[in-house]
Amino acid sequence: MDHFSMLPSGWIPKDGLDFFSHFLQTLKNRWLQVCDLADHHLTDCRLNQLREKGESRELIPRLAQNARTWTELRRTLKGHVITAENFANEYCYRHNGNRIRHDIKHLIPHFAAEVGARIDNLDQNVRDILQLEFAWVSINEAHRSTSLATSMKRLSWVTFIFLPAMFASV
Repeated sequence: MDHFSMLPSGWIPKDGLDFFSHFLQTLKNRWLQVCDLADHHLTDCRLNQLREKGESRELIPRLAQNARTWTELRRTLKGHVITAENFANEYCYRHNGNRIRHDIKHLIPHFAAEVGARIDNLDQNVRDILQLEFAWVSINEAHRSTSLATSMKRLSWVTFIFLPAMFASV
């Protein structure tokens, strides 16, 4: 009988929990790869932000989408953790006399904490980029407002000088 696996290494596990621990390690590595890709994406967003200096109309909606994606990732991670805990508990109940191995007992929370921390870091990076973008947009708006105020001041002076002269000439 042939067996195929999506796990990166081929070996014969001692028992189901040995296989499960290897599976969890592989799952954690894949989650961390996703977080690395997301971090790379945020680096690109930061570079784009620095290049555009608050003038990009697409950055804020893109960052809002990223924040929503991180929330969905967090929900998916929670689902993975709950499923892994349920599987480990049920497997141990059925096959290990209701004794869970020490490494499995700590592997699942460590997996959740490490990946959760990376997602929290991504979320914080999005907030930082958004805050900087809002500051730049505010500064740009202040410059436009100052320019408009200067134009209005000139128009007021022109009106102040020429309007009475126009009435006097009539």
